Amino acid sequence: MPFRARTVQSLLSSTLVLAFLPCAAGAQTQQDAKPESKPESLWKTPLPKGSRGIILMYEAVSGKHSNDETNNLLTGVTEIERGDNELVLHREDGAVLHLTRSTKLGAHYLDGISQSECKAREKGGTVAGDIVAGLSRISAQGNKIDVFREPEDVDIDVAKCVKRKTAALKEINLSHLSFLIEEHGEHPSIKEITGICVHLKWGLSWKIELKEFSREKNAEGNTVLTFGIKNPVPIPFRKALFMHDIIHWTYVAKKHSDVKPTT
Repeated sequence: MPFRARTVQSLLSSTLVLAFLPCAAGAQTQQDAKPESKPESLWKTPLPKGSRGIILMYEAVSGKHSNDETNNLLTGVTEIERGDNELVLHREDGAVLHLTRSTKLGAHYLDGISQSECKAREKGGTVAGDIVAGLSRISAQGNKIDVFREPEDVDIDVAKCVKRKTAALKEINLSHLSFLIEEHGEHPSIKEITGICVHLKWGLSWKIELKEFSREKNAEGNTVLTFGIKNPVPIPFRKALFMHDIIHWTYVAKKHSDVKPTT
């Protein structure tokens, strides 16, 4: 059923991009940065071991591995606040770092956020740009991540925001975003997502909540994306029919081609 598969893929991909765009801001800048012989030292006292929640979040959302410099910066960091032309990092040992453009890594991240905001406005309009611009804080407590935006509640009219849309996908509702990070295969996976809801008009009106996301590589080197959505069937019917609470959709993003569903 190609219409169904493409409709669901479009809604899940569009929702994921819009919801997690602030989390991935700066990721491309990091990947484009030229490696240095000696990583830039920003903390007065290094922390060789510590919480890796924010590092794992970055890897899960971007699908890329963090480099040594970023690992040194973010190991043990439990909170990142976005200020005026700076990022304030709070580490679990009480240390605080004000990351500004005076450092190369600070410039990379701050420029990355600015570039993400500009690209979001260019491709998705004002609402998409505001989602990135509204990022205020990311908090990690163990493997639980909370993303704070201003405002937190955003209703997105897909017809005005997503260029590659389907007639079925009508609206995306974002509220306070939180999720759990689970180390899974080559890339960490995202579980127990709250704060992402889409409205789908497909015969009847459906309210669908995105609950899980993971990615991995297959034998051909293609990226396999797996989305978990909350089963929209009412609980009594779900139990009577022995249906799962989470429905999984898996797609293969083939190299140099559009994302296509697996058979």
